[in-house]
Amino acid sequence: MKDQLQRQFQLISEKYRSSNLTSLPSYQYVQDVLADEKELDDIAAVLDRVVDGDKIFNISKQINKSRGDQRLFEAFAEFDTAKNLVTTKFYGDFRKITYLPPMKNRRWPDILADETPVEVKLLTPQDLVASKFFQKLIDKINKDAAPQLASYHDQHSFDTGMIFIRSHRPVPLADIKYHDLEKWFNDKVLPQPFDVTIVTIMHGIPGMWDFYIKKDST
Repeated sequence: MKDQLQRQFQLISEKYRSSNLTSLPSYQYVQDVLADEKELDDIAAVLDRVVDGDKIFNISKQINKSRGDQRLFEAFAEFDTAKNLVTTKFYGDFRKITYLPPMKNRRWPDILADETPVEVKLLTPQDLVASKFFQKLIDKINKDAAPQLASYHDQHSFDTGMIFIRSHRPVPLADIKYHDLEKWFNDKVLPQPFDVTIVTIMHGIPGMWDFYIKKDST
């Protein structure tokens, strides 16, 4: 796995160079990973425990000028989520973690934790005021993540879906509180025909916050 992973990062690095994107922070991030044997070992050790985990960083062809930083950090968000599910029982004692590579004409989650679908979203706040920040979170859930889970639910019945929302840039709201988000989610997140666990992991905000949205009972 390590050799394959190293080759994937080399291909990503080559794509950045051929696309003249070497000034992006994500390019330097790739160089740092390639130069760190322990980091490569640690990533490979996690991917070895994820079914089809070798496909998470198979993204060199998806790097372009409009999504240079975004696509790389999306892949790392997927990896970090898989790592959390593999290495901790905080979210459940899962026996099998499976990565579901994106496919055209299919709206499915990114990961299966046993039978639980997990959708991963990357949030990139840019100096947003509180109301706009909260609305961006809601839009990520209602317009993107929840429909992914609902589409999967149409074909595979499950009781609870999970949405991990991560940020790789600082959230410009130092005074944000858990209960602010909890109230906003309870008021604004659209209920689904299944329970939803939402986990937010925000750069600059210690720890992980989890929220629970009960299924539509009508």
